[in-house]
Amino acid sequence: MQPLLSIFTPTHYSDAKHYASLMNLIAIGEELKEVEVIISDNSGKIEKHNFLKNFEAKNVKIITGEMDDNYHFALKNTTGEYVLPCGDDDFVFSAGIAAILEQIKQDKASNNLKNGYTGVFCNKHSRLNDFFRIDGIGEDLISERVAGWIKCLPKGNPIFHSVMRRDSALQTWDFWFNQLPNPQAYQDQLATLYFVLLGSTSFVNQSYFMYEATNWGNVENMINSEIKYMLKSKSDNHAPLSYLILQRLELAVTGFFLIKSKRFDSPEDDKQKAATIWFLRWYELWKQQSIRFYMDIKVIKECPYFLDVLVVVDKYKNLTELSPNNILQDMADILQKFNNKGDEYLQFWHSV
Repeated sequence: MQPLLSIFTPTHYSDAKHYASLMNLIAIGEELKEVEVIISDNSGKIEKHNFLKNFEAKNVKIITGEMDDNYHFALKNTTGEYVLPCGDDDFVFSAGIAAILEQIKQDKASNNLKNGYTGVFCNKHSRLNDFFRIDGIGEDLISERVAGWIKCLPKGNPIFHSVMRRDSALQTWDFWFNQLPNPQAYQDQLATLYFVLLGSTSFVNQSYFMYEATNWGNVENMINSEIKYMLKSKSDNHAPLSYLILQRLELAVTGFFLIKSKRFDSPEDDKQKAATIWFLRWYELWKQQSIRFYMDIKVIKECPYFLDVLVVVDKYKNLTELSPNNILQDMADILQKFNNKGDEYLQFWHSV
């Protein structure tokens, strides 16, 4: 029988002292018979793979992942009707998963299937405190769906932390990796927005997920990792590192065009409301970011087109009247200088 839910996790950095999350997932696969667990190990460590293979069971699969894009590889190896992406340092509560499974079954029985489900989501600091609750998430109007999800986007990326229909998840990953003209390389918030626009989702009042429960890192490590990745990305024809400063502003603009695109069959009034909510909310968040903190990092100052980015930051920091088209043009101008992709980027968002 096809499992109702596949929980999949790519693992690379996790080692013996961080195996609690992986062992927890394996236990859930053994406990909940409607759940399939896929662990995709791309660490290249034979001893790690052999150790995990000892726990393989009917509902637990240990596979060797691809070095690049291990998330997508793991997703493609799932067979469940729904999927839940899970990091190898995240902790899943079996009671919460059981509650979501029960809700899915009830919705199936009443022919009211949702595109996705989420519940009370906690992080390692607040433990079981509810910091991820999203009110109004089940509304059908596109503007209200966007308004509901955008409240949680700054605190985490729901596409990694929610139960999704497998076909919608695959479609979203395809959009994210193969269709976006990706100056930031990983625009996961736009992927989340794409998923939300595909259909209605439902909230389950049950703790089910603890983010970074066994994380080895901290905020400083995360920033350093981000910088290292962006340094590498310069050689991969992605945006200059200094463009990192503009990421939130770029999300405000490109999300605006995505909502208003031909991809989604919704009344224009709803799309206009949703686009406005998205754009203004992200712009407000962008203004609150510690932009100057990044600007003072030596490695960023040394990056290509740092001064161009500085001009755009100063231009929009205090403006009260904004034009998404104007900001999009400024983004495209920087990309054009960097890799001659600016015109292509501009045309993409005017044509979706």
